[in-house]
Amino acid sequence: MTIKMHKSIITIFIALIIVIGWFVFKPNSDNSSGNGVLKDQTNLNKNTGNVVEIDVVAERFSFSPNPIRVNYGDRVRLKIKSKDVTHGFALPDFNINKILNPGEITIVEFVADKKGRFGFYCSVPCGVGHAGMTGNIIVQ
Repeated sequence: MTIKMHKSIITIFIALIIVIGWFVFKPNSDNSSGNGVLKDQTNLNKNTGNVVEIDVVAERFSFSPNPIRVNYGDRVRLKIKSKDVTHGFALPDFNINKILNPGEITIVEFVADKKGRFGFYCSVPCGVGHAGMTGNIIVQ
């Protein structure tokens, strides 16, 4: 077996692990209400008129706060900062997929016009724990 074939097999194996990991750790998007209230999230929400601003930190392999709770009808502005490497922020139910560059703040805005629990995840491979880098936005 040549070195080139060996590298190809390893690449396919890694891709397969990422895909399997996605299905095993897929974000929950079942419209059920959740528990697990983050005690100090209220301090992170800054109500500025009709806009709720929430500071979010992305780092290997988590988002904080998680879950994020907002009210139905809120205009949500997430100010997301990656602390370490390039990550992504995908929130499919609101058609959002952004790249998060390290050290930069990325603004994500949407109107919470649906009630329920909506899964988000890191959409840029960022290491061995990438598949578990997920979270939920709960619209009450």
